[in-house]
Amino acid sequence: MFVTLLHNQLATTMLYFMFVCGVWAVIGSFRGGISGSLAGALVLGEGLILLQGVLGIILYLTGHRPAQGLHFLYGVAAAVTLPGIYSYVKGKPSRQQALMLGIGALFIVGLAIRGIVTATTR
Repeated sequence: MFVTLLHNQLATTMLYFMFVCGVWAVIGSFRGGISGSLAGALVLGEGLILLQGVLGIILYLTGHRPAQGLHFLYGVAAAVTLPGIYSYVKGKPSRQQALMLGIGALFIVGLAIRGIVTATTR
């Protein structure tokens, strides 16, 4: 099924993209803070996560289920991580924002790995 393939490939893309964003943000925290380019990349990363969720919902509604129920928890956690961190660091120094968002992006990488592992269908 095309949606399954797209969901699987997007998971890998999201993992690598968020890894690059996370490293970029952590390095940026030492070099002066968050830049407009980094902020835009994080917004695009969040868009990838949300698109991944929409595809997952489509798969669920068409009868495709992950091997473990924790898969859903990892997806929801990934979707709320960056907005949650952003709301927490809003108004704080730019370096602190970059560091926290970078750590959040790397946390999402871990969630993506766990999501891929728990997604293997029965």
